[in-house]
Amino acid sequence: MTKFNAIKVVLWSMFLTVTCVVGETSSLRNVKDTSGLPVCTKEKLDRVLEQWTSWAFGVKTWVNYINSSNMYDCKIDSLRLRNYLMNSFRENSSCGMASTKALSEGVSREECNRITNVRRALLAKDGWGDDVEEIILRDIGYHTYDAEIGILIENSQNWYKHTLDWLNKPVGPRRGVFNILIRKFNESEDPETLEKLESLLFLEFLNGHISTILDIDEALSSKVPRFRTSRQRLQTFVENDKKHMERKKGELRRDQEVILQRHLDYSREVQNYLRNRKLTDHHIRPLRAP
Repeated sequence: MTKFNAIKVVLWSMFLTVTCVVGETSSLRNVKDTSGLPVCTKEKLDRVLEQWTSWAFGVKTWVNYINSSNMYDCKIDSLRLRNYLMNSFRENSSCGMASTKALSEGVSREECNRITNVRRALLAKDGWGDDVEEIILRDIGYHTYDAEIGILIENSQNWYKHTLDWLNKPVGPRRGVFNILIRKFNESEDPETLEKLESLLFLEFLNGHISTILDIDEALSSKVPRFRTSRQRLQTFVENDKKHMERKKGELRRDQEVILQRHLDYSREVQNYLRNRKLTDHHIRPLRAP
């Protein structure tokens, strides 16, 4: 290394060191000191939540955001923020999405943002509670797929009852709710919960809905050996193939053709697997049909 290059290395090292120190000092200087700040008022919180954000979920996220941001000259704790959120939620008791509310009632964009942020904070895990569930149940409509039924099944201690209520009414698209049930089934280790989930999933499997049957089959066959080799599994796919082959004769959109072909390919693979094995007579669900 030449003398000139050596000097360059030393100077560059000194520059990096000074830059890091200045950066750290600047960062420390920018940390918000909340010790002398007043508690955020309702008016201040209204303005904070009127700013649209796509990343803030849950009460804790909002508490950290308000308390760490130098944009706001106030502080808040989880209890006070949740009380504010619940009061706002009660005032806007309709559980329709905020954008729908804005269109139907002429709500401003800022108020629409605030309602959306309030809802998202309370519907997250750390915002959930019986009081949130009570408001949702008061306004929910089971006749169409509503985001709230998925949230109830995801968060509520009474998720099984809510699922049965949903299934016993004319339901809309099924996949969203059953994706939640499948995820709970894959993640749960509680025997009672697993029995309820297996029962619900097996009932839906026998219905043979093309939007749910493959995902349910994958979940049940991976965790329930008696289902994996059951005659009902084979019979359901055989019967579904007949039905879907008739559909294939008609005019389908490209996306419908792709979904149908995936179903048929998967079905043939399952049938080939089962025909080469000794099958159990019937899979018996752990719970009676709802």
